[in-house]
Amino acid sequence: MELKNELKKFIVDRTTRYNVMAKSQEAAELAAAGGVIFGNLSADADQFSVYPEGMEGQDGLNLASKDNSTLDNIKAEVKRTGETQILIAVEGEGFITKDKWTGSNGAYSKDAVIGIAVITPLISFIVGLTEWKERWSEDDEHVVTESHTEAQAFQVVSGLEHTRQLVDWQEDEGNTAAKMCWNYKHKGLQWYLPCLLELNAICANKEEINVLLKLVGGTPLSLDECYWSSTETSAYGSWDVYFGSGFSTSSGKCGTYVVRPAVAI
Repeated sequence: MELKNELKKFIVDRTTRYNVMAKSQEAAELAAAGGVIFGNLSADADQFSVYPEGMEGQDGLNLASKDNSTLDNIKAEVKRTGETQILIAVEGEGFITKDKWTGSNGAYSKDAVIGIAVITPLISFIVGLTEWKERWSEDDEHVVTESHTEAQAFQVVSGLEHTRQLVDWQEDEGNTAAKMCWNYKHKGLQWYLPCLLELNAICANKEEINVLLKLVGGTPLSLDECYWSSTETSAYGSWDVYFGSGFSTSSGKCGTYVVRPAVAI
């Protein structure tokens, strides 16, 4: 029987016990048979939401925890409204608006802030609180992930997987853009170098993101700098975005640009 808009909780036994959130009994059974997991969740996470094939995104992502582990204690509920939302991601509290933060009389701690959530009709992720300047790689003779034209780059959300591949390939190098993000480890989460699509979403909302970054004590985005993405164009180059104009450019991998980590939600 259809449960309409109410989300009901079902428990599924696998390696650990997971919370499966679904809109109907049928959906719950589909999820139990093999749902789609969203977000960067460790294998030993206590609880997280699973959506069945074809239903992902209808009600967004809901993370909840029965303990204080960072990954699941986000308690985040992403609802795709058709409009872009820029929110403060707070450990144990979920997503907080600017007005709720400023009107809380200090109820929320800056130490609990994970980052700034960017939720668009297409993608959702959290922008890290800090940034660095680093080269993409010292290797400009190999395509590590795959080459992308700009049109191709805007068809995929590949930041996490591409960063994983880059970190493995760059094992013998010093610091790189991908390795700086991968090793960030803020709040125990697996951060990565944003793909071109994600980086453009950050750039498109840079002013609103900066307002929240300053509010929670983070490092503001640099509005007159180029930012590296994890998306390659060729053996020689990778995509970057100049935050002054919003233009995407393919630049030589040995160049040093700004690096801002992201984490999936």
